[in-house]
Amino acid sequence: MSEPPRSPSLSHRLGEALTRGLNPSQAEAVTYPSQPLLVIAGAGSGKTRVITSRLARFLAEGIDPRRVLAVTFTNKAAREMKERVARLLGQAGSNLPGMWLGTFHGLSARLLRLYGEAVGIRKDFVIYDADDQRRLMARVLHDLNISDKMFPVRQVVAIIDRAQNQGTTSASFTVSGPLDEVVAKAYCTYEERLTAANAVDFGGLLLWALRLGSADSPVASALAERFDHVLVDEFQDTNSVQYRLVRFLSRRTRSITVVGDEDQSIYGWRGADIRNILDFERDHPGAGVIKLEQNYRSTGNILRAANAVIAPNRERRPKRLFTDASAGDPVVVFEGDTEREEAEYVATTVQAGLAQGAAPRDFAVFYRTNGQSRVLEEALRTHHLPYVVVGGTRFYDRAEIKDLVAYLRVLQNPDDAVGLARIINVPARGIGNSTVDRLSALARDRGVGLHAALEIAARESDVLGQGPRHKVAAFGELLKSLRGARDSLPPAALAEKVLEDSGYRDQLAAENTVEAEGRLENLMELVAQMREYEREAEEPTLAGFLERITLASDVDSYDPEKGAVALMTVHTAKGLEFPEVLVVGLEEGVFPHQRSIDDDAAAEEERRLCYVALTRAMKRLHLCRVRWRRLSGQQLGGVPSRFLGDLPAEVIQHVIAPRPAYHDEKTDGAGPWQGRWSRGEPAARARGPAAPSAPPGAITRHYDQGMARGEEGELGLRVGAKLRHAKFGVGEVRAWQSVGDDFKVTVRFASVGVKTVMARFLQRL
Repeated sequence: MSEPPRSPSLSHRLGEALTRGLNPSQAEAVTYPSQPLLVIAGAGSGKTRVITSRLARFLAEGIDPRRVLAVTFTNKAAREMKERVARLLGQAGSNLPGMWLGTFHGLSARLLRLYGEAVGIRKDFVIYDADDQRRLMARVLHDLNISDKMFPVRQVVAIIDRAQNQGTTSASFTVSGPLDEVVAKAYCTYEERLTAANAVDFGGLLLWALRLGSADSPVASALAERFDHVLVDEFQDTNSVQYRLVRFLSRRTRSITVVGDEDQSIYGWRGADIRNILDFERDHPGAGVIKLEQNYRSTGNILRAANAVIAPNRERRPKRLFTDASAGDPVVVFEGDTEREEAEYVATTVQAGLAQGAAPRDFAVFYRTNGQSRVLEEALRTHHLPYVVVGGTRFYDRAEIKDLVAYLRVLQNPDDAVGLARIINVPARGIGNSTVDRLSALARDRGVGLHAALEIAARESDVLGQGPRHKVAAFGELLKSLRGARDSLPPAALAEKVLEDSGYRDQLAAENTVEAEGRLENLMELVAQMREYEREAEEPTLAGFLERITLASDVDSYDPEKGAVALMTVHTAKGLEFPEVLVVGLEEGVFPHQRSIDDDAAAEEERRLCYVALTRAMKRLHLCRVRWRRLSGQQLGGVPSRFLGDLPAEVIQHVIAPRPAYHDEKTDGAGPWQGRWSRGEPAARARGPAAPSAPPGAITRHYDQGMARGEEGELGLRVGAKLRHAKFGVGEVRAWQSVGDDFKVTVRFASVGVKTVMARFLQRL
């Protein structure tokens, strides 16, 4: 039970202490009564301090930490929040025993460890990551005689992921076509295999947790009484299942605090529903709403650019970030010829910054898709600049790490068929694929798991040939021996025993190559992480460590102290900040992505994504575009991104690399500024002052703000402009190009969709 509340005078003094140094809006959010509260927290507005102080306030008033649920979206954020709360309460170094603070997936796993058996989940379940999902689905499709060429594994898994995010199980999956029929069949078998393996995938964690609170759940009433206060960070990124879960857990006391910003909702593609935050007051009548609009991160010019980019969106509340800081440097808009010139600009900009005393970790380069990183990496290597690709191949995705983790998972849960199939011949022990197939068939025929099938094959002489049977039996004895040590050894010591007894360490050492040495170092690093976990955790267990690394995100592995330039997608950048940010690829079809061109909701999310990119910058911001880009084997004409056209003229300056001779004045590179090249001195109406430190090899130029000649000027072309066609009606400009005497415009018409038509058939409204 929770402790009795403190006296009003004491609560008042606690409130004063926790709000010291906060602005009025922040202080109001911290001290708001224990009722439904929505905090609209603009980028850089101190939301972490607010939610942390509100959480600390509840604890300081005497609430038992075990009765407070606080949800973050990364493990890194959860660790930082716990440390801040402890400092605010004068308990630095404390673990605040029992506090429920973590990600949705981590907290769901914790709930299932406690209550899962009531709904059919054993406590020793394992969590399958994305690679495990695909491996299991590949086996399912194979066993169902479904062609993975006609129905690729990734496609089937993606459809199931979307269904899970919406709360749809295989039993409630709706079939509306041939593809759905295949997915429905695969989904059903996939769920059966998960259950047989005593495993859950990421989506299943949330679904099972939600099931704990269902009407027929024997633990629903106990769970409804579990928490007095619920706090959720990054609420704009919740999906349907997450939203329903926190509503259930907060229904009794109605003390729910959600913090977020619809302008930063960027995960619709993986199930996040922006309506959760937009409709919060409707779903919680009488809810308080507090806006945090004062920004403490970025300069005035950066904020004016960000405000202008997000303003056209319709799915948002009115909000405008402001700062007491100075205007700062102008936002630099770089224009080059190709992606290699863009990468060179990035490298020389970093180099110039280092010469002026900056550190490599002060710089971040954002791109829309991972495929854009290659040329950037080449340029940084050429200039001998240290960099790290955040969100590339994760440490935990390396083959040797997954091998050792699979061993540990099988020791934790013998029914883990995916893990067992991975390690049965690692290191090589002569058990081939045909033997594994026969063991899998035996498991299906006898209605048992793969581990039980392995024991049957070792015991019964007519299942396998003599040679394979002896090898399978030896492997079974190895697992039996390791399982005997599982309960007596801490996680790190058990991992070392696995490496030793399995022969994995000896095999890598015998290879005597640089690659093998690196793999051994990675394995030793994993063991070191396990020892660190043992020191940090309240009750260190093998299951706890496996859960931690399975649910780790890309951002969790990013270490800003590594002293390297950070390269990452804009999605990965969410929640981070850097003194100097360079955003590359600002062309139509790249950023915004081509998939958003014909989808208004997706286009708004792309705009929010750009807003997130801009608001990561603290002091300096560079926005880069090129006239031609080769990406994914295609050469794209660089129509400037619509986001560049939204920037206020007075906050930007242009750095323009010389245009090659083969470019005509009319080109695919013509853009929404309706400008033409200034080849001599800056034009009379040029934007802003000359760049203070243009990188070597680039020259400073400006766009003339007068209308371009011919059909461009007559139509007033810009991305988003409205034009009329005699047959198709009114449409919105998406792109345009000029080749010789032909001038074509790509327009999205409400009646017929996207069409590319000759400019002479269009009229300006």
